[in-house]
Amino acid sequence: MSNEDLAGTSTTKQFNIPAGYGYVQVTFRNTGSKQFTFTINQGSAAGAMQMSGTVPADGEEYEFSNDEAWSTGEFYISTSSAQGMSGTLDVHLGTLNF
Repeated sequence: MSNEDLAGTSTTKQFNIPAGYGYVQVTFRNTGSKQFTFTINQGSAAGAMQMSGTVPADGEEYEFSNDEAWSTGEFYISTSSAQGMSGTLDVHLGTLNF
């Protein structure tokens, strides 16, 4: 997933981890006027949370990655903000820790 637009006050994007992968790096760029938060959940948007964080509203790129391999399957990235979001999201998968 590359250059996915973030807009509105909340959004959810889905990605899959195929066999042989397990490491995920998500990169956010927040070009809006307010910070936003994110969670990554496994199986569904309400599934087991694997990662969460806050992205400042400064236009810089922020990278987040997992320390231990995740299992294969569907994952959901949910973002939310008090005001409309503006920015992008990239997801990269790897076989080794980033």
